[in-house]
Amino acid sequence: MFSKNLLTFSLITLSYIGSVGVLSTLTTGCDLIKQDKSLSTKKAEKIVNKWKASRSGTIEIAGVRENPDNTAVATLQVSNLIVKTNMLGKISEQNFSGPGEATFSRYTDGSWALTGLVFGNNLFDSFFVKDLNIKDD
Repeated sequence: MFSKNLLTFSLITLSYIGSVGVLSTLTTGCDLIKQDKSLSTKKAEKIVNKWKASRSGTIEIAGVRENPDNTAVATLQVSNLIVKTNMLGKISEQNFSGPGEATFSRYTDGSWALTGLVFGNNLFDSFFVKDLNIKDD
């Protein structure tokens, strides 16, 4: 009889603790229940494609590496992307194919934003797109 009461009490206690955790998360936004806030390849590609929406060409994400400082870098492979450049006040369009990188920042709510893009192999033939703030949905 004692072990049956102990089992019942244990189950009630576990149920109560679980309910308190869920209720506090719902009412305060506290993350007692761990949510996955990592930047997946699919999510990174979705955000990069928001930037690319009005441009021709394709951008594929080869992989994403998250850093401890709430940033991430995605390795890109670009094909036939039309990039506008401004060289000494002269704006021109260039067709680019090759490697690239996208940088992301994570906000305190766990959402990610694209903050910059680099297309090219080295400093002399690279295109930089900076000061972006394109968020995921």
